[in-house]
This record gives sequence, structure tokens and C-alpha cells, in this order.
Amino acid sequence: MTDFYQDQRLNDLFLKSETHFYKNYYCNLHTATLVPFKELSDCNCPSYFKLQLSTSPTYYELSTISTLLISLYSMCTTFSFIIDVTSTQIIFYIGLRSDSNTNCSVQLFQKLFYNKNHRIDISSLHPENINSIVSTTLTPDSTQLTSSFFTDFLNQTKGQCFKFFLFATPLCNTIYNQSANNIQELFTALTPFRNYECNHHHHHTTTCTDTHTTNTNQSQNTSCTEGKTTTSAHNNSNSCTQALTLNSNKSTSVTVNQNNNTSSNKGNADTLNNSLSNTNANQCVKSDTETHSTGITDLTINSTRYQTENRRAQMLITQATQLLDYYHATFKLPLYTFNTFVTACDLPTALLANSTYINLLPTQPLYNTFINTWSQNCEDFEVIKCALLNLQLPKFCLSFPEKLYFDLGLPVTSSSLSDLIYNILSYTPEAPTSSTQDSSSNI
Repeated sequence: MTDFYQDQRLNDLFLKSETHFYKNYYCNLHTATLVPFKELSDCNCPSYFKLQLSTSPTYYELSTISTLLISLYSMCTTFSFIIDVTSTQIIFYIGLRSDSNTNCSVQLFQKLFYNKNHRIDISSLHPENINSIVSTTLTPDSTQLTSSFFTDFLNQTKGQCFKFFLFATPLCNTIYNQSANNIQELFTALTPFRNYECNHHHHHTTTCTDTHTTNTNQSQNTSCTEGKTTTSAHNNSNSCTQALTLNSNKSTSVTVNQNNNTSSNKGNADTLNNSLSNTNANQCVKSDTETHSTGITDLTINSTRYQTENRRAQMLITQATQLLDYYHATFKLPLYTFNTFVTACDLPTALLANSTYINLLPTQPLYNTFINTWSQNCEDFEVIKCALLNLQLPKFCLSFPEKLYFDLGLPVTSSSLSDLIYNILSYTPEAPTSSTQDSSSNI
């Protein structure tokens, strides 16, 4: 589980997967640099033919498209099926260009269609009126096509004037196998990250601490008071009173009172007081604290093993599985890189035709559908327009994260392409009224 989060390889795998599976750079062409296509020599200049079929195309005429595609694949010839839609008519064209010798491809085409088609000049397509281009990158599913596909397409774009280019460029087996090997390597590298296991541990710990404190405060006071009082008193008292009365009955009375009072008080008092006080204070303070800590660890481990899905890795693995199945089923078949372009005088018309086409055409769940738009005010518009009219897919270059060259287009079998074109050619156009004028020159 730790490796899952710390392993930088997983992010690298995601980046590579976006390149091989989703091709996100199709949605971010503003970050890409357009690579100018090489100048064409006279021997491999594109050839355009106006396809002339009978009013009711026979099965032979329609099935010849399949034979043509298989033959062009072996000759490394780019095939383009062009539909010129105007307000009054629909004209079909076929364009051929080979890197080696276009003349051989032209002779093969003319032979298969019994010279019922005549070569035209590129001016017949009115390239001067192409002011906007919309590209759609998808993988069509011919098994889900309905017989009314092209009829519904025309009904929903009725009154609009535009051109529809279906490009098919032969895909080299070496490149195709290398792409399949890259996807297989990514699939193998991503598989361990589909699910990752995790052990869930639940720990329960109980700790008990017991603290016991004893405080003792003992105080002893002893007070002893001893008092002794001794009083000694000794009193001596003498009292003597003498009274003499002389009474004479004479005329003269003489009274003589003699009082002799002698008092003698002699005392001796001694007081002895002994007081003895003895205080003895004895205080004893005792504090006894006892702490008893008991750590009881009750470890309960609940270990649960479960799997968590890595949704991003799972999504990429699903995509890789679909691609590998498709590659294994088609690696021996003639394969083309397929793309479509809608050109019109204005961008709304091109977008309307392109969106209608996407909504009506069933696609396989191999790659996402990508839409790219260019208008006349784009810097590289003329380069893309020139590549388109020379039957070449525009090539782009990415400088980040690494220099990467790529063409617009995804692998599709020749049989799937022939089924698509067969369905379109089976459409029986309505005869225009005499009052309706051909407005093909307006586009």
C-alpha cells in the first residue's frame, strides 16, 4: 500500500496511457505546432474524380468500393470520399493520392468503375470558398449503421451548403503492431494497480494508574505547672489600758483621767511562694504518600484485509482491454487511419453538419470522439486547407512532455469504411425541380 502512493511509476503510466488510449492532444491542438506537409511531386499529386453512378446503384457498384479500398491499401494510396452538399443536389467525388505512384491507383480506380467517372480539376470543388474547417476523430461502428443514416443526415442539414471529406490513409502494419505492443505493455504494467490490499488494524489500550496518599499530623503538648506557697505569720500583740478616776466632792471638782494605753504589736510574717511551670510541646507531622501506578495494556488487534479499487487504473485497463481485443481482431486486416473534415463558408454551417454527423453515426467505444475547429483567422488555417485539398492529414507536433508527432485519425478496417460509404451511396437523391438553380458555386 505504501508503494502505491510513493511509486512514481504509476503517474508515468497514467501519462503514457493518455497518449495511447485517450489521445487528449486531439482536444488541445492549441498547444500543438502544425507541421508543414512536404511538397508533392508531379507523380503523386492528388487526382479527383466525379463519381457517376446509375440512378439506382447496383450491388456490384457499391461492393466495388470494398475491393477498391483493399487494393488501395496494398498500394499505400490515400483515399478520400467527398460529398458536396448544396441546396439543390449532392455530388460525390473520390480523391486518390499515393506517395509512390498515383497513376497506378488512378488506373485501378478507372478499371473497377468501367471509366464511368471522369477526372476533374480541384477548382471544381471551389476551394476558394472554404473559410472554416471542422475535423472529427472517431472510430465508426458499421455494425450499428441504419439504412436511413445518410437520409436523416441530409434532412437535418437541409438548405445548408458544405463539403464532407472522409479521409482514409493506409496504416502500416509495423506501426499498428508497435502500437498494439505499447498498449500491451501498459496493460501489463497497470494490472497490479487495479486493486491494492490494505490491512486494517484496530488497537485498544487501557492504562490504569492508582495513587494512594497518607498524611499523618501528630501533635503532643505537655504542660506541667507546679506552685507552692508557704506563708508564715507570727503576730504578737500586747495591749494595756489603765484608767484612774479621782472624784472629789469639793467645790472644785477636779477630774483627773489618766489613760495609759500601751499597745505593742509586733508581727513577723513571711510568705514563700514557689511556682514551677514546665511546658513540653512535642509535635510530630508525618506525611506518607504512596503512588501505585499499574499500566494495564489490553491490546486488541482487529486485522481486516480488504481491497480498494483504483478507479483510474481500472478505467485505463478497461480501455486497454477493448483496444487489445480490437487490435487482435484486426491486425491481419487492411487498416486505415480514418478522419472526417467538414468545410463551409462559415463556421456555424460546418459545426452544424459535423455535430449532425456525430449524433447519427454510431461509434465504437475505443477512443473518445474529438472535434477540432479552424477558421480563416487562424494562423495555420491556410496550411491545413492546403493539406486537406492535397489529400493529406494535417500533422501536428507536441513539445511537452516529449516531442511527439501525430496525425489526426484512428485505426479502422477497410470493411468498416466500405460499409459506411455503401450506406451513403445507397441514398437515392430526389430529382430537383426545374425552378431550382444549382447553387454549388456558392461553396
